[in-house]
Order: sequence, then structure tokens, then C-alpha cells
Amino acid sequence: MERDSLLAHGASFCLNDRLMKCSDYSEGYVCNNCGSIISCYLNTQIQKNSMTVTEGSSAYNVNKAVYCRACDGYDCKKISLPYVLRYMTNELSAMNIKMKFSLDSELVKKTVTKI
Repeated sequence: MERDSLLAHGASFCLNDRLMKCSDYSEGYVCNNCGSIISCYLNTQIQKNSMTVTEGSSAYNVNKAVYCRACDGYDCKKISLPYVLRYMTNELSAMNIKMKFSLDSELVKKTVTKI
């Protein structure tokens, strides 16, 4: 009801601010290959350094990459989305309905901002 009244008055910025950024803003990853947001996760690999440890350096190397389990790839991008969209995607996937998201690379760079 609030969404419809704000859209009728042409207040898209106010709608984005009230219903996404102030309400349930979240950041997630989407795969460029399969378009899934529920199969991407941050993969962390911890490896021990084979070289001698000097002062100021760590004994371990930590490599982080976003991995997609569905297509077995690392081609994932970070996006901002409402958390309710992620919840709805999970509910629909439980009913065997897949939501596929397509990305415009220039738009992704502009939408992910630090809060």
C-alpha cells in the first residue's frame, strides 16, 4: 500500500530509500554464468607459509574468492539487494522454481556502495 502511493507520486528515490536502504538492505553475490544468488558463497582457503616467518609477516596465507556451487565457477559479482528478495528466492527454490538474475557490469559497479 505504501509502495503504491509512493509510486503514484513519482517518488522512486524515496521508495528506494525507505523500503530498501533503511529497511532490509543487504549485500550478496550473484553468479554471472547461472544467475543464481543462493548458490554463491565466499570461499576462504588458509595455507601455511613454507617460508620462514619474519617479524611483521604472517605464518598463513588467506585466499578469499566467491564460488558458485551450481556452475562450479568463480565468476560472481557483489550486488546490493533487499533481504526479502533473498528470502523469496529461497522460498521459491524450495518449491522447485528457479529465479535467474542477469547483470549489467556497469550497473553493478554503481549500485554497490559502502554504508
